[in-house]
Amino acid sequence: MSTSTSLSRKIPSLGLMFRNCWRRSINKGSQILLSNFRSTSRLSSTIYVRKFSLRKIMIPKFNKKKGEMVREWDLSEAFETQVNELEAQLQENKDKMASFNFQVYNYHIQIIKLNKEITDLEKHKIELGKSLSHFALGRKSINKQTKEFNML
Repeated sequence: MSTSTSLSRKIPSLGLMFRNCWRRSINKGSQILLSNFRSTSRLSSTIYVRKFSLRKIMIPKFNKKKGEMVREWDLSEAFETQVNELEAQLQENKDKMASFNFQVYNYHIQIIKLNKEITDLEKHKIELGKSLSHFALGRKSINKQTKEFNML
């Protein structure tokens, strides 16, 4: 700061040029060396070259980073849609599994009922067999009696 004030007192045009260029360098983010203050054309060309080189370097980097972020965003959206689709398929499969389990449960109940009917029918068959054997025994005794009667 003290250098700029001392220079501006000695040579007013150089001090003005230094102040203006210093403000531009602060505002635009470019660095200007004191050796570039010898001529105005050299100074402006240096500023232009530095601004251009910064743009040439930074814009592709920015575009590359922007492209990466867009790709990441697209991938995250794609993964999110895949997750949602898989969750929907999982829910459908759970519903199918629940209906299948319900059918299996119904078949199991029907099997239990049929087994009970089979045991009841077997019991009834045994009872009928017993009653038929009594009837057959009773008939045999009737036949014996009729034979005896006929013999008499």
